[in-house]
Amino acid sequence: MSTESRHILGVFEDAITNLRNDIRRMGDIAQVSLTNAVRGLVERNPDLCNRTIADDEEADMLEKKIDREGIEIMVKFSPVAGNLRRIVATMKV
Repeated sequence: MSTESRHILGVFEDAITNLRNDIRRMGDIAQVSLTNAVRGLVERNPDLCNRTIADDEEADMLEKKIDREGIEIMVKFSPVAGNLRRIVATMKV
């Protein structure tokens, strides 16, 4: 089914779901990075420290993607109240 033939609320919910999935993925990356950083420091393991630095790049890219998606949702759907707060809060995370 094309985007044009779907109801606007369905398209909006899909956009919100994608935004939520991206923020979860970024959280997972942050959690693994923190674990690797602590282990790398405690064990003096440069490989874990380097992996943490590399994973930070992916988290930074996701942050930019989330901001871009959030702005696109606001421009395209003009959300208000709770939906707007949810989008802005997701972008701030």
